Amino acid sequence: MSKHVYTIDTHTHALPNIMLEALVTSGRATRKDSDPTGLYVDGHLLPNFTVPSYLENREKWGYDYSVLSITAPGVSFLNNVTEERELARKINDEMFDWTQKYPDKLGAFACLPLPNIEAAIEEARYCLDDLHFEGIGIFTNYEGRYIGDSYYDPLFEELNRRKATVFVHPVAPIPEPKITEAIASPILEYPVDSTRAVASLLFTQWRKRFPDITMIFSHGGGFLPFLAHRLAFQTTEQFHGGWDYNESFDVLKSFYFDLAGTTGEAQLAALMSFVGPDRLLFATDYPYYPERLLQLQEDGFKSYGFTPEEVKKIRSENALAILPTIKDKIIKD
Repeated sequence: MSKHVYTIDTHTHALPNIMLEALVTSGRATRKDSDPTGLYVDGHLLPNFTVPSYLENREKWGYDYSVLSITAPGVSFLNNVTEERELARKINDEMFDWTQKYPDKLGAFACLPLPNIEAAIEEARYCLDDLHFEGIGIFTNYEGRYIGDSYYDPLFEELNRRKATVFVHPVAPIPEPKITEAIASPILEYPVDSTRAVASLLFTQWRKRFPDITMIFSHGGGFLPFLAHRLAFQTTEQFHGGWDYNESFDVLKSFYFDLAGTTGEAQLAALMSFVGPDRLLFATDYPYYPERLLQLQEDGFKSYGFTPEEVKKIRSENALAILPTIKDKIIKD
């Protein structure tokens, strides 16, 4: 194998025009008086995204491969099963076209029309069997129902049977607390919601039911590295199940965590103490993290003090282990 240290970005967001049109038409994307030309979702400005511009920048940043996914709110904002199925299919087909045009540069996590389980299973099969996507993308909650709820078990049974990789991206909670309009939901509520989602899996013994699903949580798992001990300890209480502490802690450590927006020294130290380098994945959150912020992320990553072996694991080897189809696309020698 080449001595080149490959970089695989497991958290790049696609913004197909069909998605933007649906957000605008439905009223889910709004404008602000202070910025009448911009479009906002959950208080955050929607960035510009085109595949050619991303690929050009990707070369400059030294990224070898990116896995595309759809960010919050997914397609559930349409509140119509037929429309959600149609939009998810169009999004997946467009991402597929991009992956076919640039097979050695782009992959994708499927967009599912949840919370409709039947439709989601059908779309997951289509994306894995026909489009050969790297995995499945889901969100932390749908209409306030978190992914540890048994409602989702039929979908997870299908994905467990396939030993699929699932990428979990946060959304705003329902109802969403408003501290101040000055704080967009992704800044605070998204990492909190990732923590809620992990807790929902732990306290429902999700991992025992679905041991063969590989699950990735965004943004370092939110506040999980700081709360893991507290959560695992609480599962030992009889009214929380009376489970073994070490088993519960191992469940929390069984997940993977991407480093999008998570390269501060304290964040990395917590993650390294919690799971070590074998469960961490390089990620950018582009285009929501523009070039200026990407540079800050890269600076934080490089200055932390990872060993060369740890750098290789985080930048590519861990991703290749759980997304093995990428290897033949990018490694030529």
